[in-house]
Amino acid sequence: LVPYILEGKVPLSVIISPELLEKAANIMRELATTQMGPVKEILGDEISFGQIKLVQQWLHQHEQWLKT
Repeated sequence: LVPYILEGKVPLSVIISPELLEKAANIMRELATTQMGPVKEILGDEISFGQIKLVQQWLHQHEQWLKT
């Protein structure tokens, strides 16, 4: 499913709400890391590891700070 989401064939919102995506992305930005552990620790049961993986992939596609 992830490849289809990253290709834009399936909307990301099918798996994770825009609000939760932004929360997780902001945590990763603030901590300057895309590691799953800190996000899961902060958001707990609000987010699954699969959703965190999608946030990681989304950030790698959209965030310049991860490309340097």
